[in-house]
Amino acid sequence: MRKSELLEQLYTQYRYLMYHIAYGILQDHSLAEDAVHAAFLKLAKNNYQISEINCNKTKVFMVIVIRSTALDLYNHNNKFKDVSSLEEQIVEAADDNPTPLELIC
Repeated sequence: MRKSELLEQLYTQYRYLMYHIAYGILQDHSLAEDAVHAAFLKLAKNNYQISEINCNKTKVFMVIVIRSTALDLYNHNNKFKDVSSLEEQIVEAADDNPTPLELIC
């Protein structure tokens, strides 16, 4: 079986399960869809030996791949949220405090 056919069958079989798992982690429909897409890109880039599409071993493998991908996406997004939140706090603090020149005058 060609790799593209294998990926197509995996997608058909596991896309809803993968989306459900990703949504549970990310709590966002668009991000969950992005995670499923990214997971299949990972699968396409690497050579995994999948002998049977509809078996427990493959299902567990697909769950591990999407969980890992969704957690990576979650951590990546939260890292930038923390940085932007910190930047906002710095700007607010800088705006509220008088400058040294204002203190003297």
